[in-house]
Amino acid sequence: LSATGGIKVDHPKMSN
Repeated sequence: LSATGGIKVDHPKMSN
């Protein structure tokens, strides 16, 4: 997962 907050393709829905 990305430490940026999930803005990657890993969790685009949880990027909020």
